[in-house]
Amino acid sequence: MRTARLTATFGVILVVLGMAAYGVSALLKKDGDPHITTAIPAVLGGLLLICAGLGVIPKFRMHAMHVAAVLALVGTLGLPMGIMSIAQWIGGTLDPAKRAAGPVQLLMGAPSVVLLVLLAKSFVAARRERKRAPAPGKAPGSTPGSASAPGKKPSPSPADKPTQGPA
Repeated sequence: MRTARLTATFGVILVVLGMAAYGVSALLKKDGDPHITTAIPAVLGGLLLICAGLGVIPKFRMHAMHVAAVLALVGTLGLPMGIMSIAQWIGGTLDPAKRAAGPVQLLMGAPSVVLLVLLAKSFVAARRERKRAPAPGKAPGSTPGSASAPGKKPSPSPADKPTQGPA
């Protein structure tokens, strides 16, 4: 449930970023018609919110959070593209119509990296917890071949039987 809440938080952050980028894009363009690509963070955030909603349901949690991790990985692709855009902007070779793209890509990529790292840590912790928990139907501390009921002796294994030498 913690990962679902975390995913929802990052989803809301990206939706707000996408809406803000769309509005800024409309202000920067002369004709007032923003690029549809400025809404990419909002779409990614919306998909993360769907994953978070599904992640609350125990039956779907693992799959939903893995999809959220893949979406976060896709969001991290904005980092190198944002860095290149800002470098072009500083160098003066960036198309003026794409001025807002670099910062928006960076602002989408940074939370995506953080979410990806946090989800990966959560996956590792869940796996460790599953390894520590006893298998369903087994008593804690029981091992294969040990007595399952008090006072009952385990059946001998073939390795425990004495071998007979040549006659």
